[in-house]
Amino acid sequence: GRAVHSELINTEFVKEWLQCCKLQRGSECYLGDHKSPNDTANLRVLDVARGCLVGIPFSSRYVVLSYVGVTVQSLQTRKDNVNDLEEDGALLSRSAEVPQTTRDSITLMSQIGDRNFWVDALCIFQDDLANKI
Repeated sequence: GRAVHSELINTEFVKEWLQCCKLQRGSECYLGDHKSPNDTANLRVLDVARGCLVGIPFSSRYVVLSYVGVTVQSLQTRKDNVNDLEEDGALLSRSAEVPQTTRDSITLMSQIGDRNFWVDALCIFQDDLANKI
């Protein structure tokens, strides 16, 4: 893709698109009583408001970022750092380690009022093959 300057993004239009989609296709996007493979498990997402990883029910609304180009040096969730990343503000204090695309997406989500954000490098243990599948 190409870079888009933030001043060119009309967040009010984005909010309107999301509202229109919700009204016209809401039932198609609603997960209802979807259960995880482990009924007690939660989906790990980035809480944009708290700036940390949190667990939410699998039926919750969340936004997904899908892209390529993450480097090994970028912040990734592993078994040895997940507890640190679940502390309020953890990702804000380590923002230099977060790829620019992810930081820009977090900013946009905050501007449009969405809170739950899923990106694989942060929401899946990168050192656990079974968890990545």
